[in-house]
Amino acid sequence: MEEKLDKLVELIAGVKDEKAKEALSVILDVLNDTFTEIEDINDDLDSIDEAFQLFDEDLAAVEEAVFGEGGHDHDHDHHHHHHGDDCDCEEELEVACPNCGVLIPLESADIERIECPNCKVMISVEYDEDDIDE
Repeated sequence: MEEKLDKLVELIAGVKDEKAKEALSVILDVLNDTFTEIEDINDDLDSIDEAFQLFDEDLAAVEEAVFGEGGHDHDHDHHHHHHGDDCDCEEELEVACPNCGVLIPLESADIERIECPNCKVMISVEYDEDDIDE
């Protein structure tokens, strides 16, 4: 792109009509400013990408330290249906205690808080829309 701008400068220098030369010089200035802005944006994006990569690596290290090599269980604190999709049984709702990991059966999808029978911690129950059949 820089070579093309340099070529344009040469072409404008050869223009004889002063008004046309002035107009082309203004256009060249705008193009040059735009090129500089694009370079600055690309530099900023590179910096953001580097920071994101470092953040991602740090997060992976924290997840491994906290949750083990398998990473975070994203279904944590949500109810689960442990049967296959072709299961004819009535859906069983349960929540994993975030403190001790015990699975607690839920009697209905209306429960918002429940006490863990194992460690007595109060648990806020969150439901995924995909997990509840209307």
